[in-house]
Amino acid sequence: MGKSSITSAFVKDGFSPVYRQTLGVDFMEKTLHLRGDSTANVRVRDIGGQSISSNNLSKYLSGTDGVFLVYDVTNGESFDNLIDWLCVARKHSPPATPMYIIGNKVDLIAARVVSDDRHNDRIQSEGLAGGMLVSARSGEALLRTFYKVLSPPLTLSFYWLPSPLPN
Repeated sequence: MGKSSITSAFVKDGFSPVYRQTLGVDFMEKTLHLRGDSTANVRVRDIGGQSISSNNLSKYLSGTDGVFLVYDVTNGESFDNLIDWLCVARKHSPPATPMYIIGNKVDLIAARVVSDDRHNDRIQSEGLAGGMLVSARSGEALLRTFYKVLSPPLTLSFYWLPSPLPN
């Protein structure tokens, strides 16, 4: 999916081709400058796939202001598994937490199997707050994704939930 790549590219302002599996949860933080003199402190918790059965999942999601569910646009199964992760996120998140789906790897145009229409239909059918299409590698739409959800200025904690669910 590249959720850790997205997180790293966002926080560190650049892509790292080195893969490092998330075990448990990784915590990262970045301050964004908004219009005028406003800033937003974004705290990201990158939750590893094996955490789905963790007793700590509710703790990871408590107090969150938003959830990003990440899938790989070149992998249809990854997109299909969003439903499972959405159920988990809704179960363990505070009520009315805005949830977004993030399609990663849009730079791999020839390999893409999930269309914009399927992406947008999922947002509508699940009543999500929104969704974005990004590329961790190229940085396409990465900052715009965060700025889009930071209005009005808030201090947000976003949780990247992996997809697919581990067996």
